[in-house]
Amino acid sequence: MFVIDKEVGSMEFPQGISLRSRTYFVKNKAREETFLLNPLGMQINFITIFTKENTYISYDSGAKFQPFDEVLITKIDNIINKADYFSQSKSKVSKNFYDLNGRQCYVVGEKFGDLQKLTFIEKDSYLILRIVVPNGKDERTVTDMSDYRTVQGVSIPFNIRISAENLKTRTSSVTEIKITNFQPNLNLNPALFVPSNVSQTYEAHPVFDIKGILKNIL
Repeated sequence: MFVIDKEVGSMEFPQGISLRSRTYFVKNKAREETFLLNPLGMQINFITIFTKENTYISYDSGAKFQPFDEVLITKIDNIINKADYFSQSKSKVSKNFYDLNGRQCYVVGEKFGDLQKLTFIEKDSYLILRIVVPNGKDERTVTDMSDYRTVQGVSIPFNIRISAENLKTRTSSVTEIKITNFQPNLNLNPALFVPSNVSQTYEAHPVFDIKGILKNIL
């Protein structure tokens, strides 16, 4: 159980939009409170509750929730509790060290058909600094992790940079996540994860691509 605060910047966001969020997480449940600020200084808050049954979203800070008709908690649970950076049985470690921005790294390669996923692990600390995941012949996602801090014995990267790259066009879309606060092992109120006043009539929000925003946050 934990609470995590973060600031998110993405090239996918409309120009001038800034985003902050707070995540409450317990096993099989999560709550995301998102705060959007536009260039005019107007703030829009929405809350998303993830359960095993559905995903619920509120555009009015929790007064009324609408079902998302999609379950996303499994993805969140896997990212947090079942991180699988590489398969030991299918992976090979490079014989030579790779210099990643002045830091010597082991490189673990894992084959996916003709493609290869790469994980860069710092030689001295064994911290994961970069993961390169191929999304196809000409596309890949590069995730860089830095500013590791130890919180109650757990090393956490407080800066995460995710770059979706197109190798053919040499273009990329970058999302940067900065963790501003992390509090593990908290006793969280179960009511945080119960959507109130659920409306079965889905009303599409005309301003924001909520799925896209959640994808960047997660």
